[in-house]
Amino acid sequence: MTENYGKMRLYTSTGTRQSIQRLRELDVGLLMVNVWRNPDNWVRFAVDNGCFSAYNQGEEWNAGPFLSILNRLVREHRTPDWIVIPDKPTDPQSLEFSKAWLPVLERMYPSFPLYLAVQDGMT
Repeated sequence: MTENYGKMRLYTSTGTRQSIQRLRELDVGLLMVNVWRNPDNWVRFAVDNGCFSAYNQGEEWNAGPFLSILNRLVREHRTPDWIVIPDKPTDPQSLEFSKAWLPVLERMYPSFPLYLAVQDGMT
């Protein structure tokens, strides 16, 4: 993994049976958002929390699908490239919300790299 340090990596949350092979050839990884998708067909995978999807749909974020994916990864002894810590899109309190999730995720999923979604106005 260190040989790729510093290189941009692309992930997609979509893919059909026909496109997955081409996406593999292009070194594109899978980004799971809200639903389990088998990562076996992909070169790599990561997990998004789904907060932005809920925000875009005008819905309250539900942690259930996010935690379900993470728990399944643990049961199957799989480690994603990273997971996005829950956040509050466009909300000035996003950092505090993410910081509250940090100890929970570190305790429950200690081997998963945690990434912070940076929002406008964060310092």
